[in-house]
Amino acid sequence: MKIAVVGMGPAGAYLSALLADNYDIEVFEMQNKETFSSICAWGTGYYKMEELLKDVGLNFDDYVIHRGKELYVDLKNRIFTVKLYGLSTFNKPKLLKDLVSKVKVNYGKCIRSHAVREAFELVIDATGIYRALLPPVEGEDFLIPTVQYLVKFKHPPFDDFYVKPFKSYSGYLWFFPLDNGYAHVGAGDARYGKYVYEVLAFIKRYNGEVVRKMGRPLRLTPPSLATPHYINNIIGVGESVGTVFPLLGEGILPSMMAAKLLKDNIDRPKRYSEVLKSRFKRFEDAFRFVKLKMEGRNLMHFAILALKLHRYFKANRDHTGVDPSILDTLKVLKPF
Repeated sequence: MKIAVVGMGPAGAYLSALLADNYDIEVFEMQNKETFSSICAWGTGYYKMEELLKDVGLNFDDYVIHRGKELYVDLKNRIFTVKLYGLSTFNKPKLLKDLVSKVKVNYGKCIRSHAVREAFELVIDATGIYRALLPPVEGEDFLIPTVQYLVKFKHPPFDDFYVKPFKSYSGYLWFFPLDNGYAHVGAGDARYGKYVYEVLAFIKRYNGEVVRKMGRPLRLTPPSLATPHYINNIIGVGESVGTVFPLLGEGILPSMMAAKLLKDNIDRPKRYSEVLKSRFKRFEDAFRFVKLKMEGRNLMHFAILALKLHRYFKANRDHTGVDPSILDTLKVLKPF
């Protein structure tokens, strides 16, 4: 079977690696090979990533930059720490390139028409928020704008991960450490629009030097609402079908996990769609929580939702990378 994978993010690259030995794979990536990079903060859960990469013959330790121990959480300038469980930053661009080393990659190719359908038996839409080949999301599609800077610090303000949630859980500011004084500093904010100011103020406060600016919106719509997942011979995977955990804005591992689900159901799109919604059902609770908080509603069922989300964190700490106590969860989810 000839398969086109459009998009070389975590979902597209990992799926290509999973299918490389049994299918004729061709990848289309809009960035140029020489300047190829990745916008996100390069943070993910060590243990789940280690497990997934073993399936394609790669060792995650070859890519890890910083392995965290504690997460600093800043609530109204009161900082407390949450225990981490393998949350790490890693060389994401290098990993993505290595994942597609066994297949043909067409760099600098922006595929936005259905003409590609005629040349391939199956087309994978791994284009993230753009859904370049799939139809638009049915109903409301919830996107949150973000900005991020690669920053060089002479004296980094934190020796580990740091986040500052915004009012009504409309977003948060992050500091993700890299190496040699570098860090990714960014923020997303769906409601108040002050996230760029917050990030620049943080960088100025700690005498950081901006090396590069990047950023794009994130899709927080969960898989159950980010439909359709397929049409004709086009199937979506990753953020194009909603695999970003709404509370954290993290989509690397969920997107790779979705790729594995697609690999196991490559000729059964309906079954894939059902399994996708089932596997990420808890994303619905997180999405509902975030929406209610942003709308300023009084959460009568806050404790119930918080308990469900806490159970999710504990059960999935291998890929969230965090291991909060129930009190930690309640404090982090409450702002303000």
